[in-house]
Amino acid sequence: MIRLKETIYFLIASAVIGYLFAFKQLMIGKFLPWLSYGVLAFIMIFLNAFACEIAMTRFGCDAEYRLWGTRRVSLILKGIFPFWRHKEYFKREIPLWLIWPLIFIFATWGYVRWLAVLVFEAVPIHVARIKAGRIYAELTEWDLALIATIGPLVNVLLAIVSKFLTGDIFEIFATMNIWYALFNLLPLSDFNGAKIFYGSKMLWAFLFVFTVAILILLGITNVVTTLIAAGVLGLIAVVFMYLWFEKKY
Repeated sequence: MIRLKETIYFLIASAVIGYLFAFKQLMIGKFLPWLSYGVLAFIMIFLNAFACEIAMTRFGCDAEYRLWGTRRVSLILKGIFPFWRHKEYFKREIPLWLIWPLIFIFATWGYVRWLAVLVFEAVPIHVARIKAGRIYAELTEWDLALIATIGPLVNVLLAIVSKFLTGDIFEIFATMNIWYALFNLLPLSDFNGAKIFYGSKMLWAFLFVFTVAILILLGITNVVTTLIAAGVLGLIAVVFMYLWFEKKY
């Protein structure tokens, strides 16, 4: 169930993503595209979260969304600033959901948009859940990996469907969705990609390469060819991941 607080987070995230896509128009005084892109971003985020919530019910859990941030002092900051060398946490959470997108958009003058601004945690609805005759007190890493794949896959599907429709608005929506999926598949912090990576490195390799391939091919070839090529490349990535990592350990 998506709560009011989470809806507010979605609106904030939509405003950030809308700003990133309207960046160049905003630089010349055009503000209406920011609203238009923000609405598209909200639809994208809401459908992503709604699909994840449905998947969560299968495991007796609920998804709790929040804006991406951290209170932990990184090793890099400790090395640069002596004042933080002996500190583990900041007094307040650092709003990475705002800092990273602004750094990338200004540093590249609108060419690189950092779209990973939301993260989720699995919150049990029941103390225990029964599955295949066994009782689980919490989700396994594999369970969480499966759930974390739903959101990016929904975004990939929305991108593909948008390609069948005509109009600039659908072209932008397709671009927004595929980039949103790709950034959330990064195996960093609390993103979906990290949950998938630690649950199954081979599943992560397939999804990441599959999404990158779709991003590259969707604009230059037809949808069927894109899906076949992306699937083949994803399977090749699985083989390499198994041979180079899983088999060694």
